[in-house]
Amino acid sequence: MAATYVIGEIGVNHNGSFDLAREMIFAISQTGIDAVKFQLAQPSELVSRWAPKASYQIENEGKADESQLEMASRLALSRDDILSLKAFSSDCGLDFLCTPFDMNSLRWLLSIGLKAIKLSSGDLVNVQMLEYLSKARIPVIMSTGMAEFAEVAFALDILVRGGLPLDLITILQCTTAYPTYHDEVNLNAMVTIAQQLGVAVG
Repeated sequence: MAATYVIGEIGVNHNGSFDLAREMIFAISQTGIDAVKFQLAQPSELVSRWAPKASYQIENEGKADESQLEMASRLALSRDDILSLKAFSSDCGLDFLCTPFDMNSLRWLLSIGLKAIKLSSGDLVNVQMLEYLSKARIPVIMSTGMAEFAEVAFALDILVRGGLPLDLITILQCTTAYPTYHDEVNLNAMVTIAQQLGVAVG
């Protein structure tokens, strides 16, 4: 059995602060886990200026009059930030992973030599991104939180038909609820995914 690979999810929990992101990387490096993961997006390409914040976002941080686009822009790190954090992660003995949320971000992340690409569940039906990733020949880790099983199988099929070896793909069972309650975790889904799709899971 392969060793378990543990990822410290930072996402946008740095609140848009480069210094806080560095502090989080260092703290994670003291735990003995393998990697940290961030997100990269161009908010104006991802979010409509009319989209409101979700209720849990308002509950967590207030700012009810702030739009989803304004919040995403406030939380976004620059490419220069990402490069510096990648280097700092390496200095701390951690792999650096990142989820792209648009094609330009994906292309750029591939150009800086990441060890793997983390794909969000919202992009399991993004054929352009999947086909591009299938040619990249690096490991792909896919979330499934907002996807039905058929969409997971669809994404896997595109990656494999595009030439990405099955052993470079990992599918994660995810629950899109913040916080996730114990009775909603459904870790048994990993067994179903592994048995029916023949792929590594987490």
